[in-house]
Amino acid sequence: MPETPGAELRIYCICGQKMKVSAAMFGRPGKCVACRQKIRIPRPDDLPGDTVEVHLREHPEFLRRTLPPADQEADGGEEAVVELGGDGANPVDATPVDVLERLRVLCSLDHKLRKAIEDPHDTGDDHATLLGYRTLVRKLRRDLEDQLRKDLIETGGSLTRVKEQIADTSMSFRIGDLGCAAFLNRMLELRREREALERRRQNLRGWLMVDDPYAAGGYVDVKFEDIPCDTLKIDYPPEIRAEKALVDYYSTELREALRRLEHTDRKIEEWARMAREGAMSSADLAEANAGTGAEWRRAQGAAAFCRERLAQVVQDCELDILSAKARRDASRKQREAGEIDPETHRQADLDFVRIESDNLRAKELALRAMAAKSAEDVPSSRGTFLRRMAKPKTPAGPGADSLVAWVASVLMVVNIVVPISDAQVAGNMVVMQGLVLGLFLTATALALAAAIPTRGLRGVLINLVFVGGTLGGAHYINSTWYGLDTVGEAMRANPRWMLAPGVILFALADVVMALAAILSLAVVPRMRWVPVVSVVVVAGGVAGVFTDFAGLTGPKPSLLQREEHLISSTSGTRDVIFRVTNRGGRPIWVSTGAMAGPVPVRFSVSRKMADGTWQEVGRPEALKRAASPSWLPVLRSTIPAEMLGKGDIQEYQFELPPGTYRARLDSNIPGYQQQIQDFYLEPIGPPAPGASASVPSRAPRLEDFPGKPLEQAPTIRLHQVGARLRGVVDGNGRNPLFTVNVELPGGQVLQRRISLGDPLYGPWVAEEFNPGRNTLTVNDGTRRMVLQTGESVALAVPKTDLE
Repeated sequence: MPETPGAELRIYCICGQKMKVSAAMFGRPGKCVACRQKIRIPRPDDLPGDTVEVHLREHPEFLRRTLPPADQEADGGEEAVVELGGDGANPVDATPVDVLERLRVLCSLDHKLRKAIEDPHDTGDDHATLLGYRTLVRKLRRDLEDQLRKDLIETGGSLTRVKEQIADTSMSFRIGDLGCAAFLNRMLELRREREALERRRQNLRGWLMVDDPYAAGGYVDVKFEDIPCDTLKIDYPPEIRAEKALVDYYSTELREALRRLEHTDRKIEEWARMAREGAMSSADLAEANAGTGAEWRRAQGAAAFCRERLAQVVQDCELDILSAKARRDASRKQREAGEIDPETHRQADLDFVRIESDNLRAKELALRAMAAKSAEDVPSSRGTFLRRMAKPKTPAGPGADSLVAWVASVLMVVNIVVPISDAQVAGNMVVMQGLVLGLFLTATALALAAAIPTRGLRGVLINLVFVGGTLGGAHYINSTWYGLDTVGEAMRANPRWMLAPGVILFALADVVMALAAILSLAVVPRMRWVPVVSVVVVAGGVAGVFTDFAGLTGPKPSLLQREEHLISSTSGTRDVIFRVTNRGGRPIWVSTGAMAGPVPVRFSVSRKMADGTWQEVGRPEALKRAASPSWLPVLRSTIPAEMLGKGDIQEYQFELPPGTYRARLDSNIPGYQQQIQDFYLEPIGPPAPGASASVPSRAPRLEDFPGKPLEQAPTIRLHQVGARLRGVVDGNGRNPLFTVNVELPGGQVLQRRISLGDPLYGPWVAEEFNPGRNTLTVNDGTRRMVLQTGESVALAVPKTDLE
């Protein structure tokens, strides 16, 4: 310890604040100027004689515990406490830059309670209640200060660590362990972190010093019952981490602070003028002046803080200039010694010169801003050098993201030989040629993107491959599930197809690719949002693809109203036409019979037997495709499976005798509800005497005449219908199949598919086929008519057979 009376001691608080102690202060109680920590200043005999610095972290015996208010009064209050000052290391006054809302509320409540205790008639509360409120508010204030003090200590420790890292990074650059790009990126990251901590420390120091609501941000009228008694959790104001050059950021902040300062100066002048004119009462003027004065002090403190940070920017620029000059000299010596080639030396020299030039310009800009007396005097920040200082080039060459991306590429190549369904026996991927091609192209594109040396471009391309490859693979797998190939059939037959090895491996490769996409842009600050958007798009897209976007874009097969036409009035057989449509957003396959594997949609017609069971009637006689104007016969050896597009209608024609029937539309589409139509075809009874000779053009439906038999006319009157042979399917020696259009008098056209011996219409029956001339001979028991392809022939039929 120095023996001379004028010797000074430096005390470092646990918050990091450096304070000077004169000889007259030894042995007295003190208080930190920053965190308000109570300390006991050592006496001369408490420390060794050569001690000039004391760190309270190492000497907790010099810390005084915080006393409750009653004990403080017994201890003599705070009058005897020495408030230690700084030694010039922190010239900025302890004024908060931002507003802490909880502190503002507590200060406003304390201010309101003080006035209410002086005049309790304004609030209606008794004196004891007001004192209780004040005790609670001050306890909350002490709790808040304890938390702020703790955070200040932690912030000081973090700030010290960051400053040490900045010094280490500068040294690594000087001795050549770091290249220019890596040095600039690392320094920018560390300095931005340092500035965030400096702002936080300035706020914490200021909040600990605040004692009135105006300094805390302005008075707010809070009800006593709204005192914030919840668990203490401080919501700190957002601390801006500059995404641009620090000199640019603080110049802008200084300009704004000076504008606020000029604005409050005008307000103070106006209040003074109003006071001279007597326009307001003295109490109102005092209140207004208190608020405006506190606003002026906050603006002044913000301006001082910006100038202090700009001074730090000047020091940073000088440090980087010296470091660049040192590296430039070392590079020149390496070139002279032949350790590096001339081209490498030239490129490095350009980088070092650019660092010197950019920092010289930034230093000049910071000095001009610091000297500004008004907002207009703050220089505008312009120049490409600011963009370079805000976002240096990212290190070139492959990184950890490239390695992860290559691993994902290998997994995709392996995925080519791993089956996604039971149909791919022994890893046969020939049946999945589209998926094989997609996996190979995605793996190739990902490997090439990972090899790009520029980090930003590489990251963007990896993210694009990730999004495109994942969504494309999901769409292909989903489309295969709806298809009629063997893989689609096997997937639909297995409800746990998602647990197939190929699907699991694809998901694993996709997760690895997502990791590569995240890592690729993790070091590019302004593009860190890209992987987040990519992951969200992929997650939402895959969920939407496999759920058909909650059914909005999936197929929606539906069974429409049937149509019935009487074929034979003697047997009661009818042509029943069923219509199936697709009201969804994508095409789907529809089958009318059992196939080798499940079909997405199956339509069937069953007849109720005498024992109460249902038996399918088999294939339809004909079908009409959505885009076709004519009917096509269905061969006995075929089971139709047709693609039904969005909004299309597929028609199936069955020849059904009287009985009870059930038409069903089944599907294994997730969420699909089976559709069933039950109907009854009544038998046609014998002609009733005196009944009308006419028969409706179509067979009446059951719902039209419930419980009533169809009636026929007893008299017979002949009418002509047209018969046109449309086509012949030669059976190569077996019974051929003919397609004939029957044109009824009312303009209705019936399409008939018949073989030799089958009835055509009414009494007319197919009798003979001439292969050489491709003609069909029909007869009605009394005469014969020859039908030729494309020509209409008139046939006489009884009106009772007309539909």
